[in-house]
Amino acid sequence: MLLREGLLARGLEHLSLPKGYYGLASILLLLSFLFLARLRNAEALRRQAPGEWGAILGLDRCPEVKTLRRKVRALAADIEPVRGWRRALAADWLADAAPEGPVLSVDGHVKVYAGRKGRLPKHFVARQKLCLPAATSYWINLLGGRPLLCLPKALDPAMAAALEQDVLPALEALGLPGPAAPDLTADPEAEPALTLVFDREGWSPALFRRLARRGIAVITWRKGGKGEDWPEAEFRTVETMIHGPGGGRAVKVRLAERRIAPAGGPEMREIRRLLDGGRQMPLVATGFGMPLQDAAGALFSRWAQENYFKYMREEFNLDALPVHGLAELDPEAEIVNPAWRELDRGIRQRQAKLGPRRNRIARLLRGEPSAAAGDAAARLQAECDAIEAEREELMRRRKDAPKRLRAADLDEAQKLDALPAGEKLLLDIVRMIAYRAETRMMAAVADRQGVKQRPRRTLGALFQAAADIIPDPAAKILRVRILGTASNAGDAALEQLLDELNQTGTVFPGTDLRMVYELPETAAKSAIDVA
Repeated sequence: MLLREGLLARGLEHLSLPKGYYGLASILLLLSFLFLARLRNAEALRRQAPGEWGAILGLDRCPEVKTLRRKVRALAADIEPVRGWRRALAADWLADAAPEGPVLSVDGHVKVYAGRKGRLPKHFVARQKLCLPAATSYWINLLGGRPLLCLPKALDPAMAAALEQDVLPALEALGLPGPAAPDLTADPEAEPALTLVFDREGWSPALFRRLARRGIAVITWRKGGKGEDWPEAEFRTVETMIHGPGGGRAVKVRLAERRIAPAGGPEMREIRRLLDGGRQMPLVATGFGMPLQDAAGALFSRWAQENYFKYMREEFNLDALPVHGLAELDPEAEIVNPAWRELDRGIRQRQAKLGPRRNRIARLLRGEPSAAAGDAAARLQAECDAIEAEREELMRRRKDAPKRLRAADLDEAQKLDALPAGEKLLLDIVRMIAYRAETRMMAAVADRQGVKQRPRRTLGALFQAAADIIPDPAAKILRVRILGTASNAGDAALEQLLDELNQTGTVFPGTDLRMVYELPETAAKSAIDVA
């Protein structure tokens, strides 16, 4: 499954290593195996038997930690071949996707930096509700959550800007939306060449208009006040498909639709879902050609991407630092001026102080007239005047200060660092391949698990199970006898998967030996049949 996802076919085409005992194929296979076996980083190899891991690679031992890190550093020294590998993989994966116009989900993931050796730009981390030193990557996933592209960013330009500056150029390199894309502002009923699904962080009617001119439709939650609730009589029950990595499931929802034209944006359709409690959830879409239930299902399926981030953090160590050490931030990168940010913070703090005081003054003046109330109101008004004067002074200084600066213009104490882009991108690509390979194996396992399906858990046990590797050069077979998982039910769930793997006729890289997988029970049955 790793080979089918392009681990070696595309990796050997774009990457290279200096001559050495451990070649490129061995390093890429080892990195993939480490992620699948849930070994969280290279240091985990210190607690593993090097000879056992060497046998899996077809060598006498696996590389030690320093060697592995040195190889990763050499692979990522020039980031352009790594980007070429990413682009080639994405093109293959996109060709394997559904033949209809692609629907892609876009979201940002924040990797928090907890070290003390450097200073990274601060980002808001939604899962922790804090602003922390971090780096952002924008991920483009297929509708069911399978990853397609990872675009690391040292500085986060925010979703709306990233869609135009990063996401669209990356998709254009894959031929999307294409020269024949229709102008959706001229013909809203035309079939879009590309549909992007994202959360309300990317809300921008002006951006939606620019995308529509290029044949790109968007589906997102409506931002701002939704207005009055629609009459329940407008809603009708429809069946929509919720997509996930293991397939889709049909659910019945109550939906209604109207046409809207927000200021600065194109004509759009607003779709609302009526929940059982009476709440109405509004979403918008700029493509009128997609059926109502499909547009709603595409946005409801965006949770597959959120689940992907959660699973990758927990199982594939997505938030780990790629290597020890940091890189310098691009000197030409523009960042928010720290002095401007501090002035802006002061303005907002004083604005927050004014509100309660003015409300208190209004309550005092509305009450019964008295000397005490008048004195209190006068005292509060004097405080408001002083705070207002400070706010106006800060606003004047903020107006004179440049909002953005080049990173090279920062003081030495304000210099910012970045995560090594090459190593980070390389390891994220291997993570994507490992996740997609695991996802390919889910269906065969789930078919044998009945109602309570936990295919990823069973696959995780398989990747960590012991096995005998038995070469048979005469028959040109490499027999892999899995010694079983922790339960008979787990072994039974793996039988169909192993049958499908055997039918692929996969040859172990670098040899002419065809791999044959078997469980102890099937091996015993084979021996009886031969006898």
